[in-house]
Amino acid sequence: MSVQSAIYTLLAAATDVTDLTSTRIYYDAADQDPTLPYITIFKVSDVHVHHMGGASGITEARIQVDAYAASAESRQAVFDAVRNALDGYVGTSDSVVISKCFLSSDNDLYIAPYEGERFGTYRSIMDFEIAYFESVPTF
Repeated sequence: MSVQSAIYTLLAAATDVTDLTSTRIYYDAADQDPTLPYITIFKVSDVHVHHMGGASGITEARIQVDAYAASAESRQAVFDAVRNALDGYVGTSDSVVISKCFLSSDNDLYIAPYEGERFGTYRSIMDFEIAYFESVPTF
């Protein structure tokens, strides 16, 4: 399984998150015209750690979790639920052993309404640093 699926599993199991978003947690991008609020999970990068003998089996990922909502209050509620579910997590999720999961930065945005729409969308961008174990190649 992937680290992205591990994060999805953690968020989908967190009742504070699903009370707000139901099952509206998406990989990479949301469906067209999704109901607010919702969450997207995007893997920004993976750094595969090596030592002099080759691969160490440790990977450090940067995962971006975005919360989209109809109001600033709703966005903040989803942000808080996601942060509480992931920040500081250590354990196994979806067969991925996670040794570190930290919220490293966050940013709030307002997306102006598109032509014909009355309201914009509030967005919170969260970057998580995640260390997890992967198999070591054999030769």
